[in-house]
Amino acid sequence: MAALPMTGNAQFPKNLEKDKDLDPVTLHLKWKHGFQFAGYYAALEQGYYREEGLDVTINPASEGFEAINTVLAGDAQYGVWDADLLHERIKGSPVVVLAVIFQHSPYVILSRKDRGIRAPSDLAGCAIMVAGKQGEAQLKAVLVREGLPLALVDIVPHTWSIDDLIDGKVDAAMEYITDEPNRLRMRGVEPAIIRPIDYGIDFYGDCLFTTEEEIKRNPQRTKAFRRASLKGWEYAINHIDELVKLILALPGVQENGLTAKHLQYESEQMQPLIQPTLIEIGHSNPGRWKHMADTYVSLGMMEPGYSLEGFVYEPNPPDDKRWLYALLGSLAGVALVLILAWGWSRQIRRAVVRRTRELHESEKRFKQLANATWEAIVVHEKGIVLEANDQYFEMFGYQREELIGQDGISRTSTPESSEAIRKQVAEGNTGPYEATGKKKNGEEFPMELRVRMMDYHGRQVRVVAIRDLTDRMRAEEALLLLGAAIEQAAEAIVITDVEGIIQYANPAFKQITGYSTDEAIGQNPRILKSGEHDKAFYESMWDTLKRGETWSGQLINKKKDGTLFTEEAVISPVLDGSGRTVNYVAVKHDITGKVKLEEQLRQAQKMEAVGQLAGGIAHDFNNLLQVINGCSELVLESLDEKSDSYASVGDIAKAGARAATLVGQLLAFSRRQVLDIKDVNLNDVIADLMKMIRRMIGEHITLETVAGPDLGTVHADAGQIEQILMNLCVNARDAMPDGGTITIETENVYVGPEFVASSPDLLSGRYVLLSVTDTGCGIDKAVCANIFEPFYTTKNVGEGTGLGLSTVYGLVKQHEGEVKVYSEVGKGTTFKIYLPMASRTAGSVSSKIKSSAPGGTETILLAEDDEMVLHLARIILEQAGYTVLTATDGEEALLVLADRAQTVDLVLLDVIMPRLGGKAVFQKMCSTKHELRYLFASGYSMNAVHTNFILDEGLQLIQKPYSRDELLRRVRGALDE
Repeated sequence: MAALPMTGNAQFPKNLEKDKDLDPVTLHLKWKHGFQFAGYYAALEQGYYREEGLDVTINPASEGFEAINTVLAGDAQYGVWDADLLHERIKGSPVVVLAVIFQHSPYVILSRKDRGIRAPSDLAGCAIMVAGKQGEAQLKAVLVREGLPLALVDIVPHTWSIDDLIDGKVDAAMEYITDEPNRLRMRGVEPAIIRPIDYGIDFYGDCLFTTEEEIKRNPQRTKAFRRASLKGWEYAINHIDELVKLILALPGVQENGLTAKHLQYESEQMQPLIQPTLIEIGHSNPGRWKHMADTYVSLGMMEPGYSLEGFVYEPNPPDDKRWLYALLGSLAGVALVLILAWGWSRQIRRAVVRRTRELHESEKRFKQLANATWEAIVVHEKGIVLEANDQYFEMFGYQREELIGQDGISRTSTPESSEAIRKQVAEGNTGPYEATGKKKNGEEFPMELRVRMMDYHGRQVRVVAIRDLTDRMRAEEALLLLGAAIEQAAEAIVITDVEGIIQYANPAFKQITGYSTDEAIGQNPRILKSGEHDKAFYESMWDTLKRGETWSGQLINKKKDGTLFTEEAVISPVLDGSGRTVNYVAVKHDITGKVKLEEQLRQAQKMEAVGQLAGGIAHDFNNLLQVINGCSELVLESLDEKSDSYASVGDIAKAGARAATLVGQLLAFSRRQVLDIKDVNLNDVIADLMKMIRRMIGEHITLETVAGPDLGTVHADAGQIEQILMNLCVNARDAMPDGGTITIETENVYVGPEFVASSPDLLSGRYVLLSVTDTGCGIDKAVCANIFEPFYTTKNVGEGTGLGLSTVYGLVKQHEGEVKVYSEVGKGTTFKIYLPMASRTAGSVSSKIKSSAPGGTETILLAEDDEMVLHLARIILEQAGYTVLTATDGEEALLVLADRAQTVDLVLLDVIMPRLGGKAVFQKMCSTKHELRYLFASGYSMNAVHTNFILDEGLQLIQKPYSRDELLRRVRGALDE
């Protein structure tokens, strides 16, 4: 037990010497520290106990250590208990009441207002939580006085958790009015209170008590302890704020959830119970104790003939005049015999009439209450039905005369359940237990039985309350089905309280966000906040929800690993029976892929629309140019070359030629060029064009070509392919004003479903890949999004028309191909052009296309800064059996390796990553773990950039985009090397 961290030595009053011997005493409280015991704390803190020569230790109640038991066992000299001390005394316990602190009992029957419990009669069939010896006698007194048989209520042990009452695990509880109703209100639950005093049960509350042995052995100590305690109570009542601060400093007080506001409320509620302005604190009236005992007797809860002699402590007893009392008693007895002889018969007749009327009224009230409950109630003796309420006959479909006096067990349950019920009866089990009921028409249904023993006309019978479980089981089945559906739903489902704190998240939430259920519960959804929405966005959302309306929309959130994703969410308030919001439920679906596809579709539609417009303009403009250029040619032929007019017309002809070139580019973009399609080998086209490209790009730029072996042919217009190459090389040249390298490369590739998912215009199959790579300034991502649009240029005025790349785009699309750009600012750019393969030699793509590649069980560290590529690669590798650790940049890759160095078998690194690139990461890893195997990935051409790094080190490189089989083969090859 935890003792109060103050003793009589805590303060030394000035009028006492410090070395005075003190008598050690223990006071055991009936509950945990609170304002309920403020007077004892005050007596200790103010030194009142010390002034009386006492060294007092105050122990709060704890599990298994109740004050009544502790004092009777001699482990404490004094204790605090309630009016149930009377029952203990009547049962023979040598307890003595020293003082009464609460003139009225603080006990009330507490329930939720929405349960509809307004009076004791409403408690029929209810479960009531009671704390053993504390308050149980008062509860029973109220029920008996109101004619409610105790067999109709279920008294269960107190768990000391207000949540059981809030959650409906019990219907009511015996609680202190000074505290628990306020706790319910603070939890948003309106209480319903039944006060025993309203039903004629007005008992004392907290009492200071001891034993006859303590008074006999230490009469002066008992008197001193009582005197100091009451003095402490006088001080506490007049110094409430000071006592609140003192109590808050006691051990366990704040941990139990008590605050200054709680203690102030408790002190206010105690005033009408103590009544310090009307009654002297500690006053205990023997006559009132006798009235309480008589009340128990009249209710049949205690036998008459009791004695309360010595129960109420008298600090200053009068002189012993028992001989005189005995004489007077004898004389009074003689007189009483004479009086009784005269009125005895008359009194007997009145008593019989009164008792008969009371029994008739009691039986009437019992039947009314029994028929008012929603449960079936039956009284039986060894299975024979003696009495039952109306619900019993309605539940089983019988008339009253069909069951009264009959074997109810056999008639109202299946044979198997009848046998089980008789076994429960034989063992004296009071339930609750379940059985299968059987109606008169043969219909079976699940039921729950609760049993109580009862005296019925002088013999013990069983009162059974029966509840039909059909609706509850259907609800449970529906709830289980709903739970399974929520757990297995593809959408993330999140439930929060009214403050937004997560109380539940289904497995899909982890799949989408990366946070497990345990990590999410107790957190605010702000853990997903990405910073992409402003304050006004969230305020608008909460305004909608607080109005009780449903909010729906799109959110850009952040996963546990920092990746941004877009989700479509519907958030709805959850209302209780009174229409008050108690929770919020959100159903969310990850639409990141859908949003990207929509963006691609919008871009494709925009390009298509612009192409149609450009084609229409070019068509009409060609007609005009035909006239302009033809006429200027005729005029030039008729003019003298030395004339001024000849030069002017010559300028018109030059401008027309330039306009014709622009029109040709517009037609190329709009895919309205007339193509001369033939089977073409791109290696031959590139070889024929090399001299022209070298002259065009200048000597400060190195031009390299890598011709793919056994290259397949494509259906293409060789002239337009040359136009594509020329435009790309011109762009590459302009990106390298100070020199650099342009690499033109060809190879056979296979485009699989993974790549097609991001390129809707392509079909899975064999393609020839043409790559043009430069080592120039690179292109920003925002620019890449618009780079193929007509007249879009980042060059200075006069340095370009903005049609070069749009021409490339149009020509590639007209060849039923696809063009992709991969670039890093300051690193360079690669344009990849995929053209459908027309034919190939037997071995042209054999190295690219093989049967399904094998997987493995090794551990791979995958470092990739592109979210979608990282996600795709991880799925491919995990599906193949590998364990995959991920990192989004070079520094994170080093941290992961440091943590899991002994388990990593292969590191798959992107060459270009933020913070640390592939080369730097490789060098740092090699300095700590030489035995690792490496595989690098890049969107650049292998022969264009990093040649010295990749090739000189003898490392392997896989180019993006790669197919599933290609990735698995390259990984397996690197591991087996």
